[in-house]
Amino acid sequence: MSGLSSYCDKKINIQIKKCADGDFVYNLQRLPTCFTGYCFGNNTPCAKPNPCEPGNSVLMQVNGDRSLSCSGKTLLHCDNTLKETWYKVTSQGQPLKMPTFCVRQNHCGTQFPIWMNGSEPSIIEKVVTRKACVTNGNVCNCEKSYEISVRNCTNFLAYKLKSTSVCPERYCFGTQGKCFKDKKEASVSEFEDEDDKQLQIRSEVQEGFIHLICFPPLVLKAGYKCGGNQK
Repeated sequence: MSGLSSYCDKKINIQIKKCADGDFVYNLQRLPTCFTGYCFGNNTPCAKPNPCEPGNSVLMQVNGDRSLSCSGKTLLHCDNTLKETWYKVTSQGQPLKMPTFCVRQNHCGTQFPIWMNGSEPSIIEKVVTRKACVTNGNVCNCEKSYEISVRNCTNFLAYKLKSTSVCPERYCFGTQGKCFKDKKEASVSEFEDEDDKQLQIRSEVQEGFIHLICFPPLVLKAGYKCGGNQK
């Protein structure tokens, strides 16, 4: 075994036999410690981590405001700060799924909900690629979408999600749940720009970030970009 001081810090005896067809079989011993392994082959890419195994996906514990039953024009949550990785989505310990049908606007705690276009993968399919469609104006033509990956882990579905490009867009999960409307965590301001257009800015505190959401979307002259975030 290779170590810090040399290329052969420790030796392990194994047996090798060449078969008639030219292949080799190996009689290997159990390794004495973790973080060691036998090497075979070359120029082979590393296997991607299995999101079904513990530690290979992020546990996203959500409230009912991501569900289909959470509707309203005042809820403008956004996933623009979401890290691109695998997620296991749960609520009160129960796994949730992304809807595979069109979700109407102003649901899932946001103005533009995101749903999965396509069927859920079977266990034998492993990882599949799907379109996550953004509902805009209650039109279900999937003009805008994000590419996501999904894997069936038998007891739950793992989703590889990415952040949204604008706000307020948000991934939907679950069908039932309470809609949380914490007035302490959000405020709305209205003003007119130099063209006398009525503008509205909503600020929300999510996971330590202040989200600025504008209607219509714009870039504020002070340097803050609506749909962005500030610590």
